[in-house]
Amino acid sequence: MEGLNERQKKMISLLSETMFMSVKDLARELDVSEMTIRRDIPILVAQGAVRQVYGGLTYVPDDSQVKNYSFSLEKTKNQELKTRIAEVAISMLNNGEVIFLDSGSTVESLAARLSESDKSLTVITNSFISLEYVTRIDSCSVIVPGGVFNSRSKVFYSQEGNTFASHFRVNKCFIGATGMDLDLGVTCSFLEDSPIKTAMMRCSQDRILLIDSTKFGKVSTFAFAHITDFSCIITDRGIPKEYRDHIISSGIRLIEA
Repeated sequence: MEGLNERQKKMISLLSETMFMSVKDLARELDVSEMTIRRDIPILVAQGAVRQVYGGLTYVPDDSQVKNYSFSLEKTKNQELKTRIAEVAISMLNNGEVIFLDSGSTVESLAARLSESDKSLTVITNSFISLEYVTRIDSCSVIVPGGVFNSRSKVFYSQEGNTFASHFRVNKCFIGATGMDLDLGVTCSFLEDSPIKTAMMRCSQDRILLIDSTKFGKVSTFAFAHITDFSCIITDRGIPKEYRDHIISSGIRLIEA
């Protein structure tokens, strides 16, 4: 951005990676005083690059990066496919397991179905929508990493939340995506979604991707995983043959709902 010095540009770069940092953390990372950071804040806010919130700063992505995604619109698409995928996913759950529910409309369908069951689980989620469902289940313990609420993606995010989540050990994590490409990998629409997806996949025994067949061959803004990072992919029977063949040949369990 024009008119910014190297320190201020570095601040934006750091925030674009973490999505949230405190003034203290920024000062330590850049080896300057907290007063210096506080003097930089109005300049960055005026540029529209960051937003000042309680406890620190959040990154403001370029609108062009997310304007093609609407959660309220996405949740109305392919509902029958998502419901079938959710039915398969819930059949894989055993009482006593610890699971992570990612954000996204397909994972939300799993959370909705879960709220109608009598499963006894520990559920970790940063998704506001999934949280609404799983908190209705008396037999489930619910853990929320916490952070700043993003009204576009309906998730909570923070650097501390990602670190907090990474300390858990999870039996199964259910991950959503807005695109999958053979060359460019598995993608999502929001930069802030990537760190917690990655953190929970690293600490999970089974890494399960929930994705309907309309997402294959599509590329969204941010890559967070390779296809081979997953142990299981649940989709529907509309999956293109080249993707079916690639997944199976890679030794990944493929379930077509």
